[in-house]
Amino acid sequence: MKKIKATIEELGLNYKKEMLMLILIVVAILSVGVLAMLLLDSFIYPIIATGAALFAGYMWISRYNTMKVKLEQEHEDELIGLVNYLEILLSNHVNVYNSFQQICKYCSPWMKFQIELLLKGIDEDKTVQPFIDFSENFKNNHIENLMISIYQMIDGGENKESLLQFDLLFDSLSKSHQDTIIARKQRKLESLNTYPLIGSGFIVVILVAGIMFIIEDLISVI
Repeated sequence: MKKIKATIEELGLNYKKEMLMLILIVVAILSVGVLAMLLLDSFIYPIIATGAALFAGYMWISRYNTMKVKLEQEHEDELIGLVNYLEILLSNHVNVYNSFQQICKYCSPWMKFQIELLLKGIDEDKTVQPFIDFSENFKNNHIENLMISIYQMIDGGENKESLLQFDLLFDSLSKSHQDTIIARKQRKLESLNTYPLIGSGFIVVILVAGIMFIIEDLISVI
């Protein structure tokens, strides 16, 4: 549960509210099953309701990981756009520190906060560590290499060799990012293919439940 709580809070959601909603959903489904049992005098309804409640709980919890992956992708998408602007500033001989200050104007609140932490780190620590710490907010390994390259511009100056290295690493990051986008779209297409299977499974469950009801009615008549 600690991992789930950490994920929920990382998404900016209220853990207590999310758990309360989950409990209410499960209780509501189970209550419908119990009510159906009392009205229709059949124990099959609580069993179905229990299965539905477990499935609903699983879907509710698993959606947090989906939301987290989507958020991480949005952060990386934003960074790619900002680095493209950063490249223009550096090419125009704006120093690294001022370049990061300028791109803050175009950042989301989350990204602005991370860049401000980076700038604060640069003020306090003249090593490469603040740049590595910044790159740890992203899963793409190319970002760490790019940030180290940017640090080297501070350490060695924004010369042509440093800019060339930066351009090469940025091109590598962009290609990696494009590959990720393509893979993401392929996974979406593959997931669409599973929907007919899920629908078929749901129909089978309904048919089995219907057959059980018929058998139960026949037994009661006999």
